[in-house]
Amino acid sequence: MVISDRLTEQAKKTYNVYKKHDCKRAYYLSMEFLMGRTLSNAMLNLGVNDAVSQAMYDLGLDLEELIDNEPDAGLGNGVWGV
Repeated sequence: MVISDRLTEQAKKTYNVYKKHDCKRAYYLSMEFLMGRTLSNAMLNLGVNDAVSQAMYDLGLDLEELIDNEPDAGLGNGVWGV
C-alpha cells in the first residue's frame, strides 16, 4: 500500500503539470502488451529500494520473498485470445 500510495501521488502531480501546461499526449495500444510484475519496478522508479528493503528487514521480513510472491498481471500475448 505504501508503494501504491506513492505512485498515486506521483501520478496526480504528473497529471496536474500536464493539465496546467496543456501538454499534448500520445497513446499507444498494443495487442501484445505484457505488463508482468510491477512492485520491484515501482520501487526502483520511486527510488525507495533501500528504504523498503531496510524497513522489511527491520520487521523480520524478506523483500525478495514478497517480490517473488507478487502475482503476474496475466496480460500477455494478444494472439492467444484469437
